[in-house]
Amino acid sequence: MTRPARTIFPNTRQRADALGQRLRAARQRRRMTQAELAARVGVSRATIVKLEAGGRTDVRKLVVMR
Repeated sequence: MTRPARTIFPNTRQRADALGQRLRAARQRRRMTQAELAARVGVSRATIVKLEAGGRTDVRKLVVMR
């Protein structure tokens, strides 16, 4: 059984994309790999990949973990 698709509003998509671009730029400025950043932050590499791609990873959960 598949989940119904979630509606993503345009403003939410734009913010997720902007966050991903800023995250990737900051990581690259520091010459870190996605795996190094993930280990430093305490999340999986897959989470970093999704965030950089503008994916629907719930950033609020990451903030609450810290």
